[in-house]
Parts: sequence; structure tokens; C-alpha cells
Amino acid sequence: MEIGDKYPQHAALLEEYAAVVAEALPAGRVVLLAESFSGIVALYLLRKHKVSVEKVIFVASFGSAPRWFLKVLRPLFPVVARSIPLIPSAAWGFFCLGAAASAADIAWLKGALAQVNPSVVTHRLELVAAAENADGPRIDVPAYYLQAEGDRLVPRSAAELLRRVFSHFTVLRVAGPHFLLQASPAA
Repeated sequence: MEIGDKYPQHAALLEEYAAVVAEALPAGRVVLLAESFSGIVALYLLRKHKVSVEKVIFVASFGSAPRWFLKVLRPLFPVVARSIPLIPSAAWGFFCLGAAASAADIAWLKGALAQVNPSVVTHRLELVAAAENADGPRIDVPAYYLQAEGDRLVPRSAAELLRRVFSHFTVLRVAGPHFLLQASPAA
């Protein structure tokens, strides 16, 4: 079940995102997949909600702000969010989809981002910059981390910070860019 379409379309708190996920989880065996931004939501969910999750798979994700300079750039987030339509296709390929991305792939990404209100993008960037969820009690759910070898947005250190959170943690390196599932689904 994909939950991204049910995410709040306003500037939501982590609690609101986690509540949407908790409500959507089926009974029985659940494998939680958390890609990029959703990693901080998954950590919040596992710590604050009584959910039965068999394992969690992080993909190019993070539990704490992935780059230290994001806090410094916070005043620019609204400008960045409003400028998304102006970002050249080459930048989307370089940072998100990889060198092999087709024009159709990049058009899909730009179209998806165009549907998100810039205030929501700004708020999500602020949540990312402020994220410190890698600190706290250990979580006793097996966790796997698919690390994109060509990730230019989330550094390798993000996996190591998450490793400290989980009692059982496995990193698998996969060739591909930040948007690993979209760009390299077979890998």
C-alpha cells in the first residue's frame, strides 16, 4: 500500500504524517518502506505509535538532518520551493534520478513536484533540517538500509546514524541515485 498519496497536503507535523501511516497500516505482518523524507516519519512512528512492524526498509533515507548546512539555508527554503519549476532538467538528473534518466523520467518528477504546494515543500525541508530522530532509545525492529551508491543528497553517514538506533541493522549498497526505487527498481 502506498501512503504518500494520503500524506497531508498542508504543512504538517511529524505526528500528523505518522498518524496517517499508523492509520493506513493493515493488521498482520507489515514491512514498512521509508524512502528519503519518509525515514524521519518512520522513526517517529516506531517510537511514538504502538504499531506492529515486522521490519523496516530505509531507502536513501535519514533519521537526522542529512547535511549540516541545511539549518543555515533555512531562510532560503521558501525561495527554493517556489523555484522548483525553474530548476533545470540536468539538475534533477544529477541530484535525483541519475545520469541515465530519460527526459520522460525527469518530466514525471517535475510533474509530481508541481502538484505539491510550495508551502508544503518549504515545511518538509524545515522538518528535514530540524530532524534529530536518530537520537533516542534503540528500536528492536530489524531494519535494512538500501544505500544508493550515487546519492548526492544523502551522505553515507546517514546510514551509520540510523545504525545506532536499531538493535538489528543491515546496510545494502545498491548502484543508483537518490531516487533509487524509481531509477533502479531492478537493482
